[in-house]
Amino acid sequence: MVKKLKNFRVKPSSSDIYAVSLVEDEAVESGVNALSKQKQAMNFKIHNEEKRMLYGVALRANFPIYRCYGQDEFYLTFDANAIERLVNKFMSNYGQKSFTIDHMEPAEGIVITESWLVKDTENDKSNALGLENVSEGSWIIGCKINNDEIWQSIKEGRWHGFSIESWIDMEEI
Repeated sequence: MVKKLKNFRVKPSSSDIYAVSLVEDEAVESGVNALSKQKQAMNFKIHNEEKRMLYGVALRANFPIYRCYGQDEFYLTFDANAIERLVNKFMSNYGQKSFTIDHMEPAEGIVITESWLVKDTENDKSNALGLENVSEGSWIIGCKINNDEIWQSIKEGRWHGFSIESWIDMEEI
């Protein structure tokens, strides 16, 4: 028997993004929402090895993200409006250098140098970069990696995507 799960959406007016994380596997969940990548939803690509540029999807719009907290299982969705408001707040609060590794330890030497919301999936820069499964309203970031150890681990394929760290207020839909 298939279990029907509740669906929630993020309320942007009372939610915040406070970091982006390089993730390998499912995030370690704690008292905050650590929203890790799902293989079909998030990915990133090394765009320019010499310049150490890494691009990827930080948040995919209207994609149901499975969450499990003990016995409580549900789907959480960020719509385009929520993403836009959260990203504007994050970038306005100088979050460009707020990175962690697997939601555990701070990551020095990573900075967001490009950030945009996808408006036209067909003509978006994400296509030229080879990013897949990008939907309208998604948040794409370009990062400069100045940390030699982290850069080497990215080139070796240790990290598979970006994930946000956030305080989330949500409502059932």
